[in-house]
Amino acid sequence: AWSDSLGAYELTVDQPGARRIRFSRLGYQGLEMEVVLPPQGAMRLDAALRPRPVELSGVRLESGRAGRALPSVLAREVSRPEMGARTFAPDDRQLAPPMGEPDVMWALAGAPDVVLRPDVPTALHVRGGSADQNLVVLDGFPLLSPHHAGGALGAIPAEALADVTLHAGVQPASMGGALSSAIEVRTRDVPRQGLGASGGVGMRGVRGTFTHALPNGVGGMLVAGRRSYRPGFPGGDDDREGGFDELLGKATVDLPGGAIDVLSFASHDRLAFASATEPAGPAAAGGEAQAAPDPLLPESSNRFQWSSRTLGVAWRRSLGDDMRAEVRAWRSAFGATLDWAADGEPLRLRSSRSQLGAGARMSGPLAGGVATAGVSLERLGVRYDVESLAAANLLPPDETLLDLDSRAALLSAFVEEAWAPADRWSLRVGLRGQTAPGHGVLPEPRLSLSFAPRDYIRLSAGYARAHQSIQSLRNEESILDAVAGIDLPVIVGMPNVPLGRSDQLTVGLAATLGSGARFDVEAYTRRLDGLVLVAPTTSQPFALRGFERGSGRASGATVTLEQRWPRLEARAAYTLGNVVRESDGLDYHATFERSRSLSAAVNWRLMDRTTLTAGFLTSAGSPTTPVTGSFGWEPLDLMGEGEIEGSPQRTEGPLNGERLPAYRRLDLGLRQEWSPSWLRDGAALAARLDVLNVLDRENVVGYGLDPDTGVRRALTLLGRSLTFGLEWRY
Repeated sequence: AWSDSLGAYELTVDQPGARRIRFSRLGYQGLEMEVVLPPQGAMRLDAALRPRPVELSGVRLESGRAGRALPSVLAREVSRPEMGARTFAPDDRQLAPPMGEPDVMWALAGAPDVVLRPDVPTALHVRGGSADQNLVVLDGFPLLSPHHAGGALGAIPAEALADVTLHAGVQPASMGGALSSAIEVRTRDVPRQGLGASGGVGMRGVRGTFTHALPNGVGGMLVAGRRSYRPGFPGGDDDREGGFDELLGKATVDLPGGAIDVLSFASHDRLAFASATEPAGPAAAGGEAQAAPDPLLPESSNRFQWSSRTLGVAWRRSLGDDMRAEVRAWRSAFGATLDWAADGEPLRLRSSRSQLGAGARMSGPLAGGVATAGVSLERLGVRYDVESLAAANLLPPDETLLDLDSRAALLSAFVEEAWAPADRWSLRVGLRGQTAPGHGVLPEPRLSLSFAPRDYIRLSAGYARAHQSIQSLRNEESILDAVAGIDLPVIVGMPNVPLGRSDQLTVGLAATLGSGARFDVEAYTRRLDGLVLVAPTTSQPFALRGFERGSGRASGATVTLEQRWPRLEARAAYTLGNVVRESDGLDYHATFERSRSLSAAVNWRLMDRTTLTAGFLTSAGSPTTPVTGSFGWEPLDLMGEGEIEGSPQRTEGPLNGERLPAYRRLDLGLRQEWSPSWLRDGAALAARLDVLNVLDRENVVGYGLDPDTGVRRALTLLGRSLTFGLEWRY
């Protein structure tokens, strides 16, 4: 039953006896009462609910009056200073070009700190960091390598999510274990009444989300999933050899003063392609001689499979006086099997990581600010095993191939407080400590300082240190990094595996320039030590017999200008960056370095239900090393499919000694939504159409060299093409 505006209500009950009645209202704590109803007459029952403010991710208010003073625009940053933090919705396209289906990871391309491989992103690189240096948490639970292959980046169902926050600068002290960034993904709140469904069909797959309230309004559940029906890179005669699927489930049960959340996540990927290019007469198109398939490799295919799973339970409770407590436990696992034709010797890599953990945290007011403290314990297991498949039963095993296995327990604790020590000043100070095998307790200070000399100007500075015990043996400089960007973990305690360390200093300025306009400048410098480097030892896509220990440095600056009107949003960013890796006297610039880039986007609401988007990106050519040998590459086509053939083994010239041509791309997108009268309130249908690479520019991902003739061939990316899709919400 619903009460009126004064709180009066009436319930009609047929049978007397004991009953449980629950009162609830948005912004208040729920209340349950046991009552015994009399056989006859009426019973009066009054209840008073305690206020419980609704926690929001952030609200932006803008005045319609011209002028510079817009203190509300910067209010959230001043009260909660964190350098380099940006929050996006899964379908946010303010800076990222329209790319069809919503993607929670691809949405982060809207942050100028983030670098993706153009057109076929396989992983995120944040402020010069490697892909394995990003911590990804879903509702506070760690996800391990949640990435797909073949142009579908994020492995998390976007329609089940509320937002994603990138912590690229001074991370909260509650987050650790990653040198580069923390990516915090939040799911939608489950409903307390009714049911709902949404979904979509795109060029490569279908997705759907279902929500339902639990009986008596004590909670709710959410199930979301996505499955591809077209492989990004078909392999063999059976298209089922390639593709991906993902599934996310969440349930919340409300308790007096708190709630229990249960979350489950799983994703699986399959990728297969010929280990050698197919013969096409004396020569193939483009004049390159073709090699016959390797008879030693099973079915003459390179086959990659990987999966990621997480199961977590959290109990949270309000303790009164704005105090909150939370206890959680989780189990995360990752496994990969890679069959690869390495120089005529077929190999199999088995890589896995398991993570069993528990933690607790508490937050509340302290000394005029807000303090948070917590502790966690994790049990880790990591394996990296390379074996030869050539005549395995006839020859002794190759003991030079890597065979690593280790177990470890990691303990971490943190404390952090944010407060305003004086008018216009805000400060956030944190200290995190964690253990690592053979290294004792590692301190990680975090500091963010913010000063607003005027209502429309904010100056910030911050420093952060981080350590990382688990790194990856994937070769990010290999051309196959454009196909699959999975992490292949090793851990401190294994032979020659160092402890990674990062020290970063960040400064920034933010200002409002008028009604709805904002200007940001941010610069950083980062030093990296104790890195695992694969590229200096091999051209293979992953380490076979060894790797190097090294260091690195990264620096950059970004200028962002944003303007918002009632129906139009525009944003542009110019970025400078420098990324260097160092190992045993060898210095090289990383493939994911973008020395200069310019991005711009416009989101124009033509009518209430019609939106036009445009995105433009140009960047200086990235470092590259030409690939020698027979290697076939075709970019993704209109159906979201590409083609690769061959097993690129060797490179020509110094590591990343050349640069690709400048990259340029313009995309346009149109979205139309309808709410037919025959659907219930809130239900809608939508269609989208995207024109990708409108200028039909021939962008390049790398070069291939014929070993006999020396003929150079450009490996090109997506040409002008269309994508479309249908969506629904009920």
